[in-house]
Amino acid sequence: MKLLMTTLLIVSSFNVSAIELLGMLDGKKAFCESKYDTFRSKTHNVYMPTNPTLKVNETTVEIKINIDFYSCDIINGKFKFSKIDNHMSAVFPYPNVRTGEMITMTRLDKKKEVLALDLTYQIVGLSEILKEGNQSYVTLTIDKSKLEINHFPAAQEKGNYYTTIMLRSLSKIFTRDIDLGFSYVGGRSYRLFLDLENTKASL
Repeated sequence: MKLLMTTLLIVSSFNVSAIELLGMLDGKKAFCESKYDTFRSKTHNVYMPTNPTLKVNETTVEIKINIDFYSCDIINGKFKFSKIDNHMSAVFPYPNVRTGEMITMTRLDKKKEVLALDLTYQIVGLSEILKEGNQSYVTLTIDKSKLEINHFPAAQEKGNYYTTIMLRSLSKIFTRDIDLGFSYVGGRSYRLFLDLENTKASL
């Protein structure tokens, strides 16, 4: 069950002048190459953060990030990721390990949110997943004093500051006979680099 409940992210890079997201090495990459991958995409939240924008205020920064969710499916005989709008639940067949009989499993997400974390993994910003039309997004407000200074030699051109972001969901996976209830599940973390002096990405 722990394997089923682990949240995954698709690795993605961004070319935005004032703000950039980089995947950290403590997570896994989502694939769509086999029937097993189609199953995992139903039990996991496969998503991609896109189009981050930055607004700098006197004492805080506001960061808006679009969140796109995906499902791995067989389309015209090929394994492909497809974007999904209803990402809060999934229903899928799964073989009973003892009898081989196919049973129906359901993943239900009661809540999804993105956290901003400091070096000690204390929460310095939080936003639930919101929707505008068919687009899911988050808006994080973080106190400037809570941002970390960018000391990474290879990332100095990406901005003077950064924070770490992570998706968290309140989820459960259940069958007709088994329901273990909801629990919080953390996903892959990303470093979010910020250039506060560059106003081109401001809202």
